[in-house]
Order: sequence, then C-alpha cells, then structure tokens
Amino acid sequence: LIAVDQVECGLGLTLRNPDLKPGISIKRVKLGGPADVSGQILAGDRLIAVDQVELTRALSGAEMAKLIVGRKGSVATLRIQQQASGQVLTVVLQRFESNEERLPDAKEKQTNEHIKRGEDNTSKRVHASI
Repeated sequence: LIAVDQVECGLGLTLRNPDLKPGISIKRVKLGGPADVSGQILAGDRLIAVDQVELTRALSGAEMAKLIVGRKGSVATLRIQQQASGQVLTVVLQRFESNEERLPDAKEKQTNEHIKRGEDNTSKRVHASI
C-alpha cells in the first residue's frame, strides 16, 4: 500500500518542447487539474519558473518533472507569463489528483477550445505532461 501523503501529483500542465524564448510554453491545461482550477493559467501561456527555479532549455525533461511533480497536497509557486497580455503572474498551486480521465468529454472540450482559438497543434511535439 502507498500512503496517501506519498502519492505523486503534477500541476495539470502539458508543456511544449523548449524554444528560444524564456520559460516553456504550455500546450494544454488538464481539465480539473490544479492549473485549471486556479483559473489563472491557459494554454499558450509560458511557465517561467517553478519555486524560483527558472525553466530554461538547459533543463532536461526529467529535471523539469522533478520541479513540477510532488507529493499530493504540496504547494508549488509558479511564475507564468500570460500569452494574451504579456503580464507575468505568480500563481500558487496545491498538487492534487484530477479526475479528467473520468470525464468522458474532457478531451473533446480541450479540442473544441483550441478550434475556437484557431490553434492548430497537430504538428507540434509535446515535451512533457506533468
């Protein structure tokens, strides 16, 4: 058995491969996950830092995952640059398990949101989903 406080959880973000811009672009916000519930993070925003550690191309996927994944109930402080305004926000999220996989139309909702925004993400590779 695994104790509940030892369960590892992410922040409900899918990230793109690193590019030349600061931070890492957010490809998707997992429906019902910590980032989604905050209401402050959207696909297309950039994750600049986690717990004061800057995200750069020099970090491997495993190193980024160590910053983002943590024990259930633990807190992470994110610095996010909003795509729409360019404004940089500090967002504090508590890690928890989301129920997205139990929501039958979650994937469809995400797809429809991208279509409404005129985004075509089919040709871009995903770096990590955490």
